[in-house]
Amino acid sequence: AFHANAVDYILKPIDPDELRLSVDRALDRVRLFRGREDERDRYREDLGKAVHTVRDQGQRLAVDHARGFKLFDPREISHLEADGNCTVIHFRDGSRYLDTRTLKVYEELLAADRFLRVHRSHVINLDGLKEYLREDGHWALMEDGARVPIARNRVEDFMAAVRS
Repeated sequence: AFHANAVDYILKPIDPDELRLSVDRALDRVRLFRGREDERDRYREDLGKAVHTVRDQGQRLAVDHARGFKLFDPREISHLEADGNCTVIHFRDGSRYLDTRTLKVYEELLAADRFLRVHRSHVINLDGLKEYLREDGHWALMEDGARVPIARNRVEDFMAAVRS
């Protein structure tokens, strides 16, 4: 941690008060960087990665099926597709599950910086994006080989999300 220039340690189980203290310490350090933009930007990036990691730890979702339910890490998702009032969840390993929750529910459940609605019927995991194609429309080519349509009115948001 010292080699990584750590400000503090956050141990599991995460205590909200300890987390607040750690964030306050980090903010104090950010204030020290005023006028030194290059160091500040590097520090903010490191802090953002740490927050992202903390938020992702332990987050699992459940999908019901005929014999029970499956627990999974959202990072395993390639993309989601609306099927009426249900959602087909396509996983990176090629498997898929049908859930009775709507795509809108999943859009709200999943991390907005990782999952993006690209079409009225599709949400993609940006971490699983392999390629963008402009060929007879706009398409997101996913690592699992899926070709997901991107609506014309969502291309700008897609580009902004990919570039950020």
